[in-house]
Amino acid sequence: MQIWPLGGENAIGFAVVDYDFLLVLEIIVVFVFGLCIGSFLNVCSFRIAQGQSIVRPGSHCQNCKTPIRTLDNIPILSYVLLRGRCRHCKVKLSPQYPIVEAIMGMLCVLIGLAVGLDLRILRIEPAGPKLLEAAVWLSFCFFVVLIAAIDHRTGLVPDVISLPGITCGLGFITLLWKIGGASTTSRLVPSPFASSPLESVLGILIGGGFFFGIVFLSKGRMMGGGDIRIGALFGAYLGFRLALLSVLVASVAGTVLFMPALIRGRASRKTEVRFGPLLSLGAIVSSFCGKSLIDWYLKMFWG
Repeated sequence: MQIWPLGGENAIGFAVVDYDFLLVLEIIVVFVFGLCIGSFLNVCSFRIAQGQSIVRPGSHCQNCKTPIRTLDNIPILSYVLLRGRCRHCKVKLSPQYPIVEAIMGMLCVLIGLAVGLDLRILRIEPAGPKLLEAAVWLSFCFFVVLIAAIDHRTGLVPDVISLPGITCGLGFITLLWKIGGASTTSRLVPSPFASSPLESVLGILIGGGFFFGIVFLSKGRMMGGGDIRIGALFGAYLGFRLALLSVLVASVAGTVLFMPALIRGRASRKTEVRFGPLLSLGAIVSSFCGKSLIDWYLKMFWG
């Protein structure tokens, strides 16, 4: 199998050719693993927002509290077979369940392809650096999607998510720095992460400081403390450049999504917009395409 970026080093996308059975099997396994991560993320999303333990009790219906059987707890499939309702009380279940599971499944596949987790390649080069970077990327996506899910539903970003996320970011970047980073061979996109603990700390200060400035100047009317911690989390993992790019991508996405409603009169400038999901989208786009976007911009406008 051969995989390479479209358009060379500064590519935004990538091409995959010569599919074979082993690759398809690897993708299916990684996707199923991502579905399971997404299922756990849903548990965290609902329970953390309600101040409950994510460990006990076991999975149960949020309405009737009946324990969920194993066969009713299969990601996506159970939701489809049960037609989106609890087997016992028939209450309608949130569509967040299959959506988040599918998102995490696809992100896991993209992460595996991005870092070059091909079993044939791992036989001839150290697997540790690639696996560590994949774990770092997965942890970043986990925090980002979790923030989006909770903020979309409640409008809040709990400290119990953002603060551990910042700590994990700095810790993981230190580990990557210690081992010299992941291999650059057979990967689709360059590593998006801060290159050193110093860059991670700068990312925390600048990413969080950017939002602090907005909160201070607007006196909390435009953003809140949760956004400050989100910016710091992005900076801890990605460094300040990609953290700020995440904000830019989020702003563009928000404009594209909000402008039609504003033009049609279905929304006004005073309409509350929860920025957490947009920031999460910006962070994911920046992690996969950010460095290529920056290189493209510099080449296009600065020669």
